[in-house]
Amino acid sequence: MIVEFLTSGFLGFWFKTARLIEPNPPKHSVSFPNFAIQPADPKRDRLVTTYLSGLAQQGFAANNQGIWIQTTDNLLADRQGHVLQTPASLTKVATTLAALKTWGPKHQFQTQIQVLGQVLDGGVLQGDLLIQCDGDPLLVTSEAISIGNQLNQLGLRKVTGNLIIGGPLSINFSQDIVAGGDRLKQIWNSTQWTPDIEQVHRWMPKGTPKPTLIVEGGSREDNLNPFENRIGKPLLNHTSPPLSDLLKYMNVYSNNHMAEWFTDRLGGPEAIRKIAIQTGRISPKEIILKNGSGLEQNNKLSPRAVVGLFQAIQVELQPHHLTLETLFPVMGQDKGTVEKRQMPPATVVKTGTLWNTSGLAGMIQTRRYGPVWFAVMNRGEDYTDGFRNAQDRFLKSLVDYWGTDLERSDRPLPDPVMPDPATLQRRTLLNRFMQNDYLSH
Repeated sequence: MIVEFLTSGFLGFWFKTARLIEPNPPKHSVSFPNFAIQPADPKRDRLVTTYLSGLAQQGFAANNQGIWIQTTDNLLADRQGHVLQTPASLTKVATTLAALKTWGPKHQFQTQIQVLGQVLDGGVLQGDLLIQCDGDPLLVTSEAISIGNQLNQLGLRKVTGNLIIGGPLSINFSQDIVAGGDRLKQIWNSTQWTPDIEQVHRWMPKGTPKPTLIVEGGSREDNLNPFENRIGKPLLNHTSPPLSDLLKYMNVYSNNHMAEWFTDRLGGPEAIRKIAIQTGRISPKEIILKNGSGLEQNNKLSPRAVVGLFQAIQVELQPHHLTLETLFPVMGQDKGTVEKRQMPPATVVKTGTLWNTSGLAGMIQTRRYGPVWFAVMNRGEDYTDGFRNAQDRFLKSLVDYWGTDLERSDRPLPDPVMPDPATLQRRTLLNRFMQNDYLSH
């Protein structure tokens, strides 16, 4: 399993995080104003015109296509850059910024398990088992199996009462708390396993036990605030991966369930919009959010606003010695939404797709300009594959002209810290679960 992790492509990122090139991020005092476009560059302008002309020849109106490309200080291309477009999953860039600003990249969500009753000989709890949660969005089958095995190791074998759930519990992306409790009960009792649970267990290291914990009662939601004091004995505290990992998974696989889960925890799409405007220095006229995932035609962002969001995220990451690669797909390293794309290697991007919308935004390192941020947003009839192919060719033409510079860095990076084997194994399992979920939709 560790060998599979090392060769998976997606998780080559985890070894390279501390070694990746810092993309000369804007300083904390930077604002994102209207730029004066750089002096004329006929070849650059010709590449932009060629791209848009190709879409026009396919019958797609120019006012439905948006481009914004800039360096830290200079605007390189603006075609409808201030105009609102349907962002699809580029919305998740705003959700990422809001989550990062609210919790910080190292935040871990907690799931606490307490005993409400007396544990007798033989590991039988006469009473209820209480689960208190504060919002782990990635409590999936492999994590639940591990929790069940830990409860067995602590001596617990049977619960005569109920499974009581306080706070938001999501199991395998379901937001139905009671159904999530029932799913936990099933995962903890391996005699009740379904083929999909068996499959996840086969992904785990050889010799991983199958939990044998029976909860005789039902699942019940308790309207508690997370971690409200209760008369009970703390038994186990399960922590999620750090927020930076969670956001990376969300963005690599463009997982809508995770995005909406974060949106609920953050206070809704208007709360995300407020943080985006304040932190990303975005005009209120250039962002409209009805949800945090992008599954909504009424969400609107301008290409310029998307670039502002990316720059604001880099500012938030800088004090933690992290880069955009920490949170977003990297071409040539990750799977998910970029696995079959043909963009230049090491491009850091977020994709967005609805049936009539395709967006691509992110950052490239160039020899000529250093870091270049870009957003390309297309809309037309059912032509998303064509939009993607054209975006990839356009980005490649720009990089061929400007050159790629993966060695640019304005300060030394900290020594890399190798994750421990247990962390590597956990990432492998979560990556495999996310990839399987992505391919099944």
